[in-house]
Amino acid sequence: MTIQVFCTGYCRTGTKSIKEALETLGYPCFHMTEIVSGCRDAKIWMDAADGKEVDWDAYFEGYEAVCDWPAVTFNKELIDHYPNAKIIHSVRDGESWYQSARNTIWDVSTMKCSFPMSLFTPKGFRQMQQLAAMLWKRDFDDRLTDKEHTIRMMEKHTQGVLDYKGKDNVLVFRVQDGWEPLCAFLGVPVPNGPFPHINDSKSFRAYIDKMKRTNVVVYRAFWSGLAAGFAVIAVQVAKRPQLLGL
Repeated sequence: MTIQVFCTGYCRTGTKSIKEALETLGYPCFHMTEIVSGCRDAKIWMDAADGKEVDWDAYFEGYEAVCDWPAVTFNKELIDHYPNAKIIHSVRDGESWYQSARNTIWDVSTMKCSFPMSLFTPKGFRQMQQLAAMLWKRDFDDRLTDKEHTIRMMEKHTQGVLDYKGKDNVLVFRVQDGWEPLCAFLGVPVPNGPFPHINDSKSFRAYIDKMKRTNVVVYRAFWSGLAAGFAVIAVQVAKRPQLLGL
């Protein structure tokens, strides 16, 4: 089994929907969610960023397609490693893409969990945040708040993929295009049912807000409980100073 399809579009261009579509078509697909869920470790991407040799075949074992960050940051390396993979480049209007990215992935990638919630943060989530810091530096020069620069870098990425692979060898795809162009490009039948549309900004935002609320609730409950515990001890000591050996 090897990688047959590579979606080189940035996150928030419909990559989660494309992952679902590719898997419906029979291509098990690697996505950033595989790291967040703990199915794959993030270390290999850090090694790749440091110029170390990595075993892509071992890492992608069990997958036939790849999409989303962090893979798109290393698109040239992966295109060279899997020269026969069909390239799908998902796109979106720059303004709407920036607003969506800023309110979702960039927010969650910089979110800090207070103690003691930080003790229960999943390893995959922590790795995702560490990985994101590297990606934002490589892809956007750590200038996420500079909208014009960030959109310009996204457009540069699109042109870079088309130039590197040759525009006639890449399917430029919007999720609104649906099944027909995707299936024609891959040479597979169009399945029954609508094209997937998942992980929209509203649901992603609701997930982030829920995590923030949980963080606040756990933080307050912990310190309130700790303060109450010390208050009880103080009362007992006041009544029975011998507890302190006095």
